[in-house]
Amino acid sequence: MESDWRQANAAGTLLSGQVVAYLRGYIAEHGLGPDDPLPGEAEIGRKLGVSRSVVREAAHGLAALGVIAVAPGRRPRVARVAGAPMRSVFEHALITGQATGSQMLELREGIEVTMAVHAAARRSEQAVEELAAIIRQMQAVLHNRAAYAELDLHFHLSIAAATGNPFYPLLISAGQSAFTQTMLVGLRSRSTQAELQRVQSLHEAILQAVMQQDPVGAATAMTQHFADARHALARIPPPEKTKRDP
Repeated sequence: MESDWRQANAAGTLLSGQVVAYLRGYIAEHGLGPDDPLPGEAEIGRKLGVSRSVVREAAHGLAALGVIAVAPGRRPRVARVAGAPMRSVFEHALITGQATGSQMLELREGIEVTMAVHAAARRSEQAVEELAAIIRQMQAVLHNRAAYAELDLHFHLSIAAATGNPFYPLLISAGQSAFTQTMLVGLRSRSTQAELQRVQSLHEAILQAVMQQDPVGAATAMTQHFADARHALARIPPPEKTKRDP
């Protein structure tokens, strides 16, 4: 009985994989872009000789990966790029202890220093105005750590957008929950007015370099920002490990 179930499950997985391959190939072959419609369940089923339930399973799998968008009563469509799948990976890694806040900072630094360089070289006047407005809001809520962390993330997202490269906003957006968590931890380790004001000053230095279209200055300011963030996290004692049942 168990063997029959496994064989049936393997067959279903194989058929579902065929549907996935077909849809990916269809998108590429027809040069489809975001929101373009895809064949419906019945059409795909007839084309591949599989049941609608198999097509539905494959479609839901692709939707979970952010490749297509599905909705009741509508044909599936090509999805717009979003960071949900990566966001889930980042959050799971931190929640389960498979990565640390320091490792998250290390990853961010590798991405965001280069991001700042491109933002300084390519930014528009509108981007500068948006960044300056965020900086003013950050100064106004400097002692409200939760509000400051949210604006901090918005600042980095805006730097990402200023590069003109869609992958940077995607990466920062994907890590937003995990990034905000590490930002809050770092802010809570800073107890004095001078320490909090230094955080603000470092963000202002990044803004100034981007505003002046100074890629080297932007890289330097962003590097110092992450050096300070690493130092702040290092001051937090690691959580005590709890024993797990064998």
